[in-house]
Amino acid sequence: MSELDVSHHPIKGRNRYCGPAAMATILGVTTDHAARVLRGLTGERWIKGVSVQHLTAAMEQLGVRVRYTRVDAAYESLADWLRCNLPLFQASHLILQFGVNGDSHYGTISGGMYQCNHSKVPVPFEAIPFRPSAGIVFGVFEILDRPTEAPKDAKLVERGTLAKARRIAARHGIVIDSFDGQWFEVSCPELEHDDPLEGRNATGDARMVLAQQVQRAHGVMLFGCGAGLVSHDLCHHASRHL
Repeated sequence: MSELDVSHHPIKGRNRYCGPAAMATILGVTTDHAARVLRGLTGERWIKGVSVQHLTAAMEQLGVRVRYTRVDAAYESLADWLRCNLPLFQASHLILQFGVNGDSHYGTISGGMYQCNHSKVPVPFEAIPFRPSAGIVFGVFEILDRPTEAPKDAKLVERGTLAKARRIAARHGIVIDSFDGQWFEVSCPELEHDDPLEGRNATGDARMVLAQQVQRAHGVMLFGCGAGLVSHDLCHHASRHL
């Protein structure tokens, strides 16, 4: 059974708002990962309130097939909607968009359980952290399909790749300068006149930074009469990361 077979994933991450929390519940990603995807769509620096359009686009970007339906029927309350639509969410995941204290809120339901950024964990409907008799449902996201594995966070993958590059660089006297964490310039004093990558010192790709360090490490070890050690270093890193 894959991790995504469970009804509700735990909400983890520093972002505390309901949109990223709903994505975390459905996908098994962190709220920080969800917020990064939303920032890429909205252009906003901080993710707080999220529109229906942006939440739909963010989930689709991470491989979720979703259908949003606006609720026009005159349900008197969230409790009224839950009572009338019980069969709908017994066999699928839904994200409800409903009103709380004048604001729009997202909460995920499946089976007989509810979860959002306020509940933190799945709770029965009677334990929803709002007065169900007061909230009014505006719309429903029906999750039609989702990935069998939680999507990888590209930012974390990049950080891991850069960490490996820096470890190789530190062993061989290679210098990696970072500009705003998005652009990298690499130099190697020991190969000042024999750098195999002369003229290709700058890149914005973490994988290229790692590849360059493996190649420069080879050069450093050859000049230091350590070709045997470098062959091991190259085989180990190149086979795993290049």
